[in-house]
Amino acid sequence: MTVALGATSSWWRLPSDCLFLFNQYPMTGVSVILCCHNSARRLPDTLLHLSRQMVPAAVKWEVLVVDNASTDNTAEAAKKAWPQDAKAALRLVPQPIAGLSHAREKGVESARYDFLLFCDDDNWLDPNYVARAYEILAKHPRVALAGGWGEPVVENKSPRWFADFSGPYGTGPQGAQAGVVSPLMTFYGAGAVVRKEDYLQLKSEGFRFFLSGRKGKKLTTGEDRELAYAFSLNGKELYYDPEMKFRHFIPKERATFGYYRRMMQNCVPAGLVLQAYQLAVLSRIGKRSPWKNSYPWILTMMVVSQIRRAMEVSLGYLAKGYGRHFLLEWALVPQTLWVWLSRGREFVEVRKALSQAAYVRI
Repeated sequence: MTVALGATSSWWRLPSDCLFLFNQYPMTGVSVILCCHNSARRLPDTLLHLSRQMVPAAVKWEVLVVDNASTDNTAEAAKKAWPQDAKAALRLVPQPIAGLSHAREKGVESARYDFLLFCDDDNWLDPNYVARAYEILAKHPRVALAGGWGEPVVENKSPRWFADFSGPYGTGPQGAQAGVVSPLMTFYGAGAVVRKEDYLQLKSEGFRFFLSGRKGKKLTTGEDRELAYAFSLNGKELYYDPEMKFRHFIPKERATFGYYRRMMQNCVPAGLVLQAYQLAVLSRIGKRSPWKNSYPWILTMMVVSQIRRAMEVSLGYLAKGYGRHFLLEWALVPQTLWVWLSRGREFVEVRKALSQAAYVRI
């Protein structure tokens, strides 16, 4: 059941036949999709910023709160937080299957409009964000995905080291300047806007995520980069606009070294899949020699790359007094070797699947 709160209307249920028509013939506009799991505490501030969006009257938009197997009062908090006089409708969409990827799929399926803006439950969008996202995709028909600039806002006081290590939290610039970026661009999903037509085309041509995204407290990662690579392989363009700004609220329990360490350690297994995508993209744009695609070569280069990184950054960490980060960088070296030796078959399988994928444009 999908429940909606209109700008000046009461709650109502969207008939399933209407939902089917919306999916088949999406209208020009922006569907803001918030995937929420036990988000009752975070949602009010996020929805307050969304309600303050300055969107031209000619641009249709909506807000979808996907309640992803929450056990708190996420749905009630969303109803209470959304102003009755808001200029866009808010709809509640239940998704009982836990997992970020499942929540996003439900949001895409339920969206009325053709531009999909994925806003995390802790993203506070600047007032012009929705309008700017619409403008970019409307002006650049070859762009399938666009990202902005997230500024971290740490609850209470951020630790001394946080400013130097905030990138993995989905913050900071995603390019040197505004415009179309490299097909190997590392995008984060927070605040990303996707063209629904391009996404549905990917799916219809056989694209499926190898990485599932966060599930509850499990910090799996990489599905955002996977989607960006898939669009690149499909011949679409990626776009970065630093004028699309938002503040990314970081709860105090996430601004800890322990949480940062878990994030970095979970990046290593995801690297198996993402490296296969990178090789496919490099081959597509003619920047990778076939003889450098063998598994032994890739294994060696991944370990060497991790060692090189540890050597490059470790002295700087020690100079700043980041002893734990120094040790973590070197601990990632044997973890990288172990993951690639024990799970190398996954890399081979992903490469094989990509070589046969119908959506890959050679």
